[in-house]
Amino acid sequence: MPRIDAHQHYWRYHPQHYPWIDERMRVLRQDFGPAQLRSLLQAHGFDGALAVQARPSEEETLALLALAERSEGVCGVVGWLDIASPQLAQRLETLRPYRALRGVRHQVQDEADPAAWLARPEVERGMQTLQRAGYVYEILV
Repeated sequence: MPRIDAHQHYWRYHPQHYPWIDERMRVLRQDFGPAQLRSLLQAHGFDGALAVQARPSEEETLALLALAERSEGVCGVVGWLDIASPQLAQRLETLRPYRALRGVRHQVQDEADPAAWLARPEVERGMQTLQRAGYVYEILV
């Protein structure tokens, strides 16, 4: 059975894209891709990793999906889509050809009132849409 690291971030670092990386996190202020991780995964007996979004951007999700298509060891993607959008089902259908897409997530802790955000009817509808389409919804709180 393959061993998969369930949570890795890959990015081309631009400060405006990742404002959560502050002065205390200087080591993160660089590009990270599958090549940097490969030897560590192998040393610990892992066969690959899931790439997980690090910013609420559909653009980043598309970049991670492209990375998964061309990079050995990127076994899947947990990206970001606006799950409260009335167009969520259409967006998922557009992304269906990307076999690496496993689910989406949202940094709920960044919302002013995370409990209220999660209680919104359109968020519940979005979670149901994801489930019916066979995707996971990961909540970061």
